[in-house]
Amino acid sequence: MGQKKAFRLVTKFHLTNPATVVDDLEKIAEKGDIAPLAGFGEKSQSEIQRALAGYKLGNTKKARMTLPYASDLAQINDFLS
Repeated sequence: MGQKKAFRLVTKFHLTNPATVVDDLEKIAEKGDIAPLAGFGEKSQSEIQRALAGYKLGNTKKARMTLPYASDLAQINDFLS
């Protein structure tokens, strides 16, 4: 997921706590609240759920970051654009 989509999720669902962001987003996806958002859909929601499951199992790339940090980067990027 790119910075802009991550930023949209962070702002829409107020995901500000890095310690709980993975669990919070997982609950949001389980309720089906991501798919209705413009630019996401069922496929994106499924991919997010799959990625979160993999993250919890330790299957991640080393250069990954949590959504609140990606949100900060997206804000800076928008400000500089």
